[in-house]
Amino acid sequence: MPRLPCLLAAAFLFTPPGLAADDFRDLLSRVQDSANAILLVDVQGLVKSPLDMKENWTRKHQSEFLSGSLMVPPTVDRAVLAAKLGSGEGWTVGVMPSQHTADIRRSMTQRFKLDL
Repeated sequence: MPRLPCLLAAAFLFTPPGLAADDFRDLLSRVQDSANAILLVDVQGLVKSPLDMKENWTRKHQSEFLSGSLMVPPTVDRAVLAAKLGSGEGWTVGVMPSQHTADIRRSMTQRFKLDL
């Protein structure tokens, strides 16, 4: 696994304690009730952290996202990652606000080099 996603996963543990649950309420409302694992990510808090300064995540974020090794776009400030883990059918979802209208077809063709 590339180093940046591993570091981001570790950094999620250091999300500031002052971050209010209300900041994520709108995103959490879009997650299925059957989720049994939820991760709240303060993306802006991460990119302003001392670990970011040391590892230079801000510079790497765009290229890591475009290469597919990082699922959180550099244009979001917070994200909810949720999953249903365990026996039976599982699923994962990422919910993130964006100020940009998404063109899914264009994004998928660019990211996965598809010819649709």
